Amino acid sequence: MKKLVAFLLALGVFACGAYSAVGSAEAKTTQAAEAKAQKDLETARSRLDAFLKKHVDRCNLAVRPCKTQPAISKRDGKFVASYISLDPASISTEVLPSESRHFQYIARVKYVENHFESVAATKEEALKGPFHRVKSRRLTEIARYVKGAWSL
Repeated sequence: MKKLVAFLLALGVFACGAYSAVGSAEAKTTQAAEAKAQKDLETARSRLDAFLKKHVDRCNLAVRPCKTQPAISKRDGKFVASYISLDPASISTEVLPSESRHFQYIARVKYVENHFESVAATKEEALKGPFHRVKSRRLTEIARYVKGAWSL
């Protein structure tokens, strides 16, 4: 009988130890998963910053009218040269995990689009400037992170 009690006690101690080892292993797995998720998020944020810098530069060159090719119109007998430019200093982002199975993260991207004009008596003078900001718009876009790359 004493051997049976000793055996049962030993079994109970072993079972409790095995249970705590399983819990410890699950905790380590959870911590590793959280660390990987944090690293993935940091990678996504750094890639978003690089993507947005290139995107804004590309937009400032490609959007028409742009600084290098302003639009010319006539208003009240004067020539008006105007163009649109995105302000890279105004960009703010917020990266969020996505609930979609199609992409891992989404980012809320906010920036300012500025409209510039120069008014002069001749077309050439209007093109020379100086250009003054006449209007600004605050825009928000949603970017997607798919297979390690951002897109708008």
